[in-house]
Amino acid sequence: MIVKKGNKYAVVSKSGKQMGEYDSKAEATKRLKQIEYFKMKAKKKTASYKGGGKVTKKMVDKMDSKMRNEQNATATQLSKELKQGYKMVDGFPRPLTAAQKKDNEKELARTQEKLKKPTSYKYVGTKVPS
Repeated sequence: MIVKKGNKYAVVSKSGKQMGEYDSKAEATKRLKQIEYFKMKAKKKTASYKGGGKVTKKMVDKMDSKMRNEQNATATQLSKELKQGYKMVDGFPRPLTAAQKKDNEKELARTQEKLKKPTSYKYVGTKVPS
């Protein structure tokens, strides 16, 4: 809420915490709208994955996109290490051993296989776990 204090306008929460003082009522109103916007945005973000709701295609696509981005980053890093023949450890290049090269090649192959798989929508419509 907006409270007039002398010749200034203060934005104050319901608990009495002052959120700022402004010279004009328009500035105070603008700030109050910003606070309400971000408060609502935070509620929406936490509410979307609370248990009890249903899994939607949009949720699956969002998680799939995040997973694919992480896998692409992993594949890029592994390819780079294999091509260069070294790995950065604590800011210093360390040559890859034969065993590390073999492990990197296996991990790169597994990651590329995962990226080839299509998105599975088998959980759409099921209950979101609590």
